[in-house]
Amino acid sequence: MKKLFAILFAASVMVVACDSDSDLNLNDGNTDNIGNVTHEDELVSDLMDGDKINFDNVTCENVDKLLELCNEEYDVDALYKSLTSCGVVLKARFLDTGNGWHDFHMPGMPCYYGFALGDEVYHIYGDLVNHLGDMEKFCLEYDYSYDIASATLYSKSICHDYTYQAKVIYFKDNVVIFDGILGIDDVWNDNYADRRIVYIFTLDSDAPAEWKRLFDEWSAK
Repeated sequence: MKKLFAILFAASVMVVACDSDSDLNLNDGNTDNIGNVTHEDELVSDLMDGDKINFDNVTCENVDKLLELCNEEYDVDALYKSLTSCGVVLKARFLDTGNGWHDFHMPGMPCYYGFALGDEVYHIYGDLVNHLGDMEKFCLEYDYSYDIASATLYSKSICHDYTYQAKVIYFKDNVVIFDGILGIDDVWNDNYADRRIVYIFTLDSDAPAEWKRLFDEWSAK
């Protein structure tokens, strides 16, 4: 049943996503949403709080600088244990437009809480305003595989004959950054294989139970 709901949900947001592509003007050189900050030191200083990265200050102007800072080694086994025992809470995501980065908070798009990895599937939770203006909660189910050595999550699309992949490029102090495509963005009708998104998550052991509770309560109404 959840699988059917996921397919219907993905189909319902495809139109919004395709319209959003048009709004972003991916290939026309328009950088209105990107900015033209040229002071390299200022971009880095905005990101840093002492010797730590201040993820609240990540913007489309300094994503490239953030990526340069994501070069610390981490324990891949500890990462896998954390991903499978905690909710992976979405804080921000930035789309590579080809002309720069776009902060991926668009009106009409779903509000994603995050995801929880199970044994063979993972569940994505969130809410969305439907065509009647009512808030609906959703739980999408994705088949996946995970390669521990490369810290890469493979998500089987429910819209296309394609498997997305996203690699963890940062894991420290309860923050996880994925670079690639996750099931969260399984909504486009074309060019899905060429997309690149940087996702910033935090880890919360209590989140999966709370997300399930909220979804179950809404579903029971």
